[in-house]
Amino acid sequence: MFWRVKVTLYSDRPIVLPLNYNHILQSCIYKTLTPELSSFLHSKGFEVEGRVFKLFTFSKLFGKYKVSNRVISFIPPVYFYFATSVNLIIDTLSAEVLKIKQVKIGNNQLTVESVDFNIIKPSNEVKVKTVSPITVHIPEENKNRYLSPDDERFFEFLKSNLNRKFMANFGYSSDDVLIIPLSKRWKKVVTFFKNTPVVGWEGRLLLKGEEKMIGLALSTGLGSKNSQGFGMIIERQQISSSNP
Repeated sequence: MFWRVKVTLYSDRPIVLPLNYNHILQSCIYKTLTPELSSFLHSKGFEVEGRVFKLFTFSKLFGKYKVSNRVISFIPPVYFYFATSVNLIIDTLSAEVLKIKQVKIGNNQLTVESVDFNIIKPSNEVKVKTVSPITVHIPEENKNRYLSPDDERFFEFLKSNLNRKFMANFGYSSDDVLIIPLSKRWKKVVTFFKNTPVVGWEGRLLLKGEEKMIGLALSTGLGSKNSQGFGMIIERQQISSSNP
């Protein structure tokens, strides 16, 4: 099954985070899972063709905010999306989240206002929008070279990467998917994950093909570093007009 979770958090004071907070939100997610599952995902994951996939992703935080001196301050409530194709992750998350009423993100103690679990029911054609930047990189001279959507290899990588995730998830191969850019101009986003710069892109896409492939893209993300909070997409009709 393909799952998407919307987590809404509240505090009686502003939620203050460094501008690059992906690793802080990732840490909160891992701490919400059982130690055994968290350790498995963090250190092992699902391997195929020598590559490891965590098979989950999450979005940036949504809500009213202001930025000053590399610090972002949200006015509560805030929410974010989490998605996965692994039932065990959802089963564990749903069991653990019932036990807690508060979570800590950075130095912020937050109340869990609501957690909405939804089964993603993909069709064979869907328009999507990024809710965290898509990143694609290739090794070049002992460093990563990040590709942009202007490079045709960008979309070739998205498709081949999704096929490997499909193999990791289902145990067999499928490349029955088309990933078509809809945005004429993509927004470039440079994020630091801990101390490492990551170049990503925000925009709109059309996915066409096998429903399982599209469901996997919606539940595990596109591109690289999905478990670090990159590459999450959501159907455009599911996005509130108030979202950034």
